[in-house]
Amino acid sequence: MQGQVEVGLIAARYIFGEWGGNLMGLLIALLLVSSISSMAFLGPRVSQVMGEDTYILRSLARKSAGGTPFVAIWVQYGISALLIITDSFELVTKYTGVTLSFFALMTVAGLFVHRHRFPHVVRPYRTWGYPVVPLLFIALILWSVVYLIHEDYYNTFVEHTQTVMWMSLMSAGTLLSGMMVYVMNQLIVHYKKQ
Repeated sequence: MQGQVEVGLIAARYIFGEWGGNLMGLLIALLLVSSISSMAFLGPRVSQVMGEDTYILRSLARKSAGGTPFVAIWVQYGISALLIITDSFELVTKYTGVTLSFFALMTVAGLFVHRHRFPHVVRPYRTWGYPVVPLLFIALILWSVVYLIHEDYYNTFVEHTQTVMWMSLMSAGTLLSGMMVYVMNQLIVHYKKQ
């Protein structure tokens, strides 16, 4: 399957035959469409809330007369178009996977920080299997991020199939730009309070 993009379809045809494989391919396509449509709907709303909570990103909170966050939609469209025309599907998928996985890891790690800082807070929602399940999640995500960065390094410096560690550099650039926006926002808010 090396070099093949549709590995799910190939595996399904091998396991279930031509008809069953095509049915599985259709189901995979429907699942992908539902994931994409949910991200197209939720992504701009997340950006809108970021604009409402962050002074420096306040333009993302602008809505049309009907309540649609049109600025956030256009920003998401621009970023998506840039990612699509910049590089291959595989690298874009890895880049977004590493970046989103890192933030999922940080979110789950926040459980431990919150419980340590606020031990007596009422928790209406329980974390199933705490602390084992969150630690297992963190370990698996950390392993996948390290694996993808190692693969990027291997493809660049050992196999020479890439000229630059694009995925790692783009992920690091995203994290650094987010930190810069946060620091700048904190400075602006602090300055405005004085």
